[in-house]
Amino acid sequence: MSRDPPDRPVYVGNFEYDAEERDIKKLMEKYGDVIRIDMKQGFAFCYYAREEDGDYAIRKLDGTEWGYKRRKLRLEWAKQRDAERKRETRPNTTLFVVNFDTVRTRTSDVERAFEPFGRLKRVEIKKNFAFVEYDSLDDAQYALKKMNGAQLGGRTITVEYVANVDGGRNSAQPAAAAGAAAPAAARARPAAAGAPRAAATAAAGARPGAAHPAAPHPLRAAALHHPAHAHARQWAVRAAAATAAEYAVHVTCRESLLGF
Repeated sequence: MSRDPPDRPVYVGNFEYDAEERDIKKLMEKYGDVIRIDMKQGFAFCYYAREEDGDYAIRKLDGTEWGYKRRKLRLEWAKQRDAERKRETRPNTTLFVVNFDTVRTRTSDVERAFEPFGRLKRVEIKKNFAFVEYDSLDDAQYALKKMNGAQLGGRTITVEYVANVDGGRNSAQPAAAAGAAAPAAARARPAAAGAPRAAATAAAGARPGAAHPAAPHPLRAAALHHPAHAHARQWAVRAAAATAAEYAVHVTCRESLLGF
């Protein structure tokens, strides 16, 4: 019998989204000593103290009905081992935080939890995960050591480093997702490059003396060029791009853990 904890958790999926961590832990403890539960939205990772306990839980629970909706649970060993995933990351000043209660947790709650470990540069909640950035690397390392596996709002949170691709604010990505973001950006570049050529072609083909589109009303034109309007438009574009990119990071991170 194995005496060392297994190097990967048991994936537990297909239960109700409103299930609590304590409910999953109570269920999994029937089959062995549970070290911790990493709670996600609609699925979880269960870390057992012994590999045979994980095997036993999978045999007994996979495909069984559970919860008030009697949904069939899905259990299996996670495809990627913890050691392999952690080797893909390098220490940096930005931390990736998951497993907190997305309904009750506010940005101020995350700030209060992480500010005892150093000066915070930014705290952002994106969907069901968050980014916590420190001014110094030492503070980030200390915070990860103290907060990974700690309680936040009744949930056991997971804290990891993210991969900083180019040092920019919105370049922070979990290491598992860093490689996936590049192909998407590469596919987007040809379309963007083609836009100026298309505009030039249209301008070259215009007939001399052709009527231009009607100009907007002078007051509307002035409003569109007002600095406040331009600033708001620029902020909206940046915010939308950052949200889409960082949510894609979360999805890719989840898929990499499961080996999809």
